Amino acid sequence: MAIRNSTDSVNAMIRKHARLYVEALARDTEAEAKKTILRGAKTGLFYKVPGTQVFYQASAPGESPAPRTGILANSIHIAIISDYVVQVGSDLKYSRIEFGWGNVAPRPFLRPSVDKTMLKKDAISDAIMRQVTR
Repeated sequence: MAIRNSTDSVNAMIRKHARLYVEALARDTEAEAKKTILRGAKTGLFYKVPGTQVFYQASAPGESPAPRTGILANSIHIAIISDYVVQVGSDLKYSRIEFGWGNVAPRPFLRPSVDKTMLKKDAISDAIMRQVTR
């Protein structure tokens, strides 16, 4: 009976599963962030859309940003850095509204999305395991 060293194949399988899991978490976070911005009532002040007679309701401090144009939600993306590291966010300067700046109070959309995704992490992990063990 020969003993075979399968460390390399086990490590490759772990890396593959980890990458799929991390990507799935990132994609769920991206989707949640977009939903957080695009859905749900806002309770902030009403403003006139510049150059029109149309009004929209802004977000209040602590709420996700109101989607006046949809540009912020559409700018949210993931960047895969390595098998174990991804970034979810937006390159827009306006996205710093997540933490607030100047006299604008925070309008979080990413942190709540990460929290929602983390509540689903076990289900996401189970789905990945079912997918790769077929």
